[in-house]
Amino acid sequence: MRGIIAAGNLRSGERLPSVRRLSRARRLSVSTVLQALHQLEDGGLVEARPQSGSFVRHPVARRAQPDSRSTPETPVAVDVSQRLMRALQAGVAAGVAPLAAALPAPGLLPLASLQRLYAGVVRRHPQLLAGGSHINMDEAALVRQLLLRSVSWAGPLAASEFVITNSCTEALALCLRAVTSPGDTVAVESPAYYLMLQLLETLGLKALEIPTDPSRGLSVEALDLATRDSRVAACLLVANASNPLLWIGFVASGRYRSQIALLKTTSSGATHPVTQLVLAEYLESGPCERHLRSLRRAYQRQVDAMRAAVVRYFPAATRITEPQGGFVLWVELPEEIDCSARYEQAIAAGVAYVPGELFSASGMYRNCLRLNCGNPHTPEIDDAVRRLGGLLGR
Repeated sequence: MRGIIAAGNLRSGERLPSVRRLSRARRLSVSTVLQALHQLEDGGLVEARPQSGSFVRHPVARRAQPDSRSTPETPVAVDVSQRLMRALQAGVAAGVAPLAAALPAPGLLPLASLQRLYAGVVRRHPQLLAGGSHINMDEAALVRQLLLRSVSWAGPLAASEFVITNSCTEALALCLRAVTSPGDTVAVESPAYYLMLQLLETLGLKALEIPTDPSRGLSVEALDLATRDSRVAACLLVANASNPLLWIGFVASGRYRSQIALLKTTSSGATHPVTQLVLAEYLESGPCERHLRSLRRAYQRQVDAMRAAVVRYFPAATRITEPQGGFVLWVELPEEIDCSARYEQAIAAGVAYVPGELFSASGMYRNCLRLNCGNPHTPEIDDAVRRLGGLLGR
């Protein structure tokens, strides 16, 4: 099927045969056909439409992707927090199009399901409303769900390795505190997620930026050279969608289990047991997987629409990433365009973005920016991208 679509034998928007028809024609089980369609969907070739079937996706607008850049060979102190907070606060002001902070639209989240689960957990365990323990305690039900999922990771992991945290950001902070001391150097991707840089700044750590290509990923050769030197105390890397801001997280702590658990206890106490039980029940339920598939489709549509708008409205030499997940776009403009210098003008025009220099400890990427695609691409969003493109192209 992938070959047929790639060869152009099926037109964009054309409906594929039904699952049962494909099952009969190919003498395959329905589950095998569904798995194949899911793989085509994940690869961006097919779009599933509720109550309608599967359709060949329309080709997305494309531009060249940004190239990786040479990075400083020496570690640098991080100083992004003040500029970052100013940018994010301006981006949530009334009347400003929400293209800065990477947050999904509330309508994409399973809020009704979570509300029902919260009500059920509280009804069955009213004693938990008294509050969590000051001692870090991990709920066995949640650990079990994580164990089941770890089978498909590099693991499986052992139950004793897990430390449940209040967010993914807290998990990263605990790991860094366990293996570094103020003044140490940490290797990071470049560009790096700005909250990771903020973590390094808060902990008094230096950043050694490693070149990263949007298609091939981090330069393993550069990382190898960097880590041969004992000055690198830790590596802070993200293997997939780079925005770890979930409402609950965990650490696979290995031999650092006792140290990380103690740090968690002294910094924030236990992650509330109600939250842990709700997440465990949600992960165990069938609707969780269905919601994730629906969410991936929505993000893909929104990213495609945003990319098409950037192609229409931004300068012709603009480069754009083609992410395989998540809901943000990294945009590289011609070298002479300073996105940091034009940020205040954009806010005045009612459009927010995150300037690229906030993704670098050394202040690189001033001609780059990041756009949030977490909201449906409405005419209002499209008009905001048009205004932004016009402002940057002057």
